[in-house]
Amino acid sequence: MGFFSSEHEVRALSRQVASLSAQVERLSSVVELLARRQGVGDAELAALQVREEPWVAEARHLKATQGPIKAIRLVRERTGKGLREAKEIVDGL
Repeated sequence: MGFFSSEHEVRALSRQVASLSAQVERLSSVVELLARRQGVGDAELAALQVREEPWVAEARHLKATQGPIKAIRLVRERTGKGLREAKEIVDGL
């Protein structure tokens, strides 16, 4: 299977990622609610939100399940970055 010892371990990690993603969504909602109660406007709130590009989640998944080389290829395809830059991005995921 590669880096992971079993398919069960990969599924467990996938469930953890899904759980963490749901927690982030809930926390984002709470932050937005609190910001609105404090009078933060839409433009200010939008400036504070960090939006993740769609390929980032896919690259993370590829790195975890198929290895960094496939993730680097994806980053290069989606961003047009060079090999070194794409590797640095994947290393940071």
